[in-house]
Amino acid sequence: MGAFLADARVEHVMVDPSHTLISPSDLPVRRLFEVEPPGLLYHYTTIAGAFGILSSDALWMTKIRYLNDTSELEIGIATFREVLEHLLREARPRDELELFDALRGGLATVASSNICVASFCEHGDLLSQWRWYGEGGRGVSLGVSSRVLRGMAKSAINLWKCIYDVEAHRALLLALVDGLLEAHRGLRAENGGAVSAEASHLLLQRFFVSFLQIAPIIKNPNFAEEREWRLVSLPVELDDEGYGVCVIGDRIMQRYELKFPRDPDGWCRAIGQVVVGPTKDPELIGEAIAVLCHKNRFECPHIIYSDIPFRSS
Repeated sequence: MGAFLADARVEHVMVDPSHTLISPSDLPVRRLFEVEPPGLLYHYTTIAGAFGILSSDALWMTKIRYLNDTSELEIGIATFREVLEHLLREARPRDELELFDALRGGLATVASSNICVASFCEHGDLLSQWRWYGEGGRGVSLGVSSRVLRGMAKSAINLWKCIYDVEAHRALLLALVDGLLEAHRGLRAENGGAVSAEASHLLLQRFFVSFLQIAPIIKNPNFAEEREWRLVSLPVELDDEGYGVCVIGDRIMQRYELKFPRDPDGWCRAIGQVVVGPTKDPELIGEAIAVLCHKNRFECPHIIYSDIPFRSS
């Protein structure tokens, strides 16, 4: 059983949420991430990124392996591996230990799955965000209505708050494991004390889809000041019309385009504020963004400028 399950992997498809093993929204610890967001959540991007978003009428959800920080998913995987190492040292039935061992082996394959994320921050003018996502300040943060984001997040996409506390990480992952064990024990009882290799394989496939919904919101405690939120998709099917490849500068990446809603009059009112970063010519950028919004029928009532002093490098 263990040898078979060690090769379990998640298929590259947008799986119906009813096919996931555990809905994160049903976990007893959902209060850690499923909370009420502030009215605006800020998406930091470059000038070119803002132009692309407003011109294409869409938010870009990036396949997680293409994010600026390549360790994003690895944090959740590494933490889960530590949890499994601890569980494997416990006195448990043999088939449950084999299940944990198979999970540990399967973790090596999940990072290639087509899960896509879009990141937001509660603060629209944060130096660390400008440095990392806004070309050192020559960028903007788009204040997107959290109400609109929730409307855009359909059944296969969720808007969740990121978790920075190490103990909360463990509690979240152990809750997922409890759900897996409950399903495994149910199968065992239904089948006279044994679970077939095929049933076990499917069980782990469904579990990893659940895990992939949670892993992107497990964040390094050192970045807690960001107060990040994320849109997180289920694995996206390659043939989905919103999924594709783009080139930005010298980078090629895979992404999913999530279209903004339009009101009956044709205007989009999803963006409540634009913050121009701490650069040498913020007014010129602000004026150009205002024209871009108008030309693309984005109603943006507030364009403001960073309070962080500009420093020439």
